[in-house]
Amino acid sequence: MDLMKNVEPSFQHDDYHPANIIVDEGTFGGVIDFNRCDWGDPIHDFYKTALFSRNVSVPFSVGQIDGYNGGNVPDEFWKKYSLYAAMSIVPDIVWSYRYSIHTGTSEQIERSQRTIRTILSDHEGFELDVPLWYRELKERA
Repeated sequence: MDLMKNVEPSFQHDDYHPANIIVDEGTFGGVIDFNRCDWGDPIHDFYKTALFSRNVSVPFSVGQIDGYNGGNVPDEFWKKYSLYAAMSIVPDIVWSYRYSIHTGTSEQIERSQRTIRTILSDHEGFELDVPLWYRELKERA
């Protein structure tokens, strides 16, 4: 876990994805849903890209990552990104199970299973740090 050592903590939204962004007539209006905010590795804030954002919009996801990194994404970013994406799998399963108990349906568990399969595929079973969706969009550009 050397990747997680010597990280200077910063403020994190910790639930940043398109559903928590307000856009009004094509103009950025703000970000909502700060109930999960905390302090930590700023790259940790990108794990929702793997869970949600890439399924909503690959161009948004690429833009978020490229924008944060000034258009030049370092290898260390991708190592941490893939680590945090992998670490998000178990909590997503637990959350989905609890949600399903609360609602009495298995819909969320099925969504979680699809998401996990997608994350594993995106990283070829975590043999790749840079997800395929990122590589493919950059190659087309």
